[in-house]
Amino acid sequence: MIIQFILCAILAFALFFALLRREKAPFIALVMASFSCAGLVLVIFPSIAQVLANWAGVTRGVDLITYLFMGII
Repeated sequence: MIIQFILCAILAFALFFALLRREKAPFIALVMASFSCAGLVLVIFPSIAQVLANWAGVTRGVDLITYLFMGII
């Protein structure tokens, strides 16, 4: 439960930062805001990540998020 608050705070800060930078780098701000919003939804409602993981053929939602993160990096 505490990790949800920490992650929400980090993602909210990233969203705020993206909104501040939208005039200087609109595409990057849009991507960053999109990922931040998606991350907030998945942190608040982890069952969505589990449903997506089952659909993708992955065992756990956290594994799916980790695989996607590693692919993006």
